[in-house]
Amino acid sequence: MAGDLNALYKLTGDGRWQLQVFRQDTYEGAIDGDITKTGVGVVFTIDFNKLFGITLTPVPDKEDK
Repeated sequence: MAGDLNALYKLTGDGRWQLQVFRQDTYEGAIDGDITKTGVGVVFTIDFNKLFGITLTPVPDKEDK
């Protein structure tokens, strides 16, 4: 079978909501042998520079003269 797989599918146009599908093959030694992990997840991403539609900018440090 193929190696590791990790795919993201955008559920919304801005990419805030994504669907993640993964498959991971690992070898854990002679006793456990090959282990395959598979799964599906929902990913939510938020940009904290634009929280609640407000653009946040860092405040410049005051320089002591």
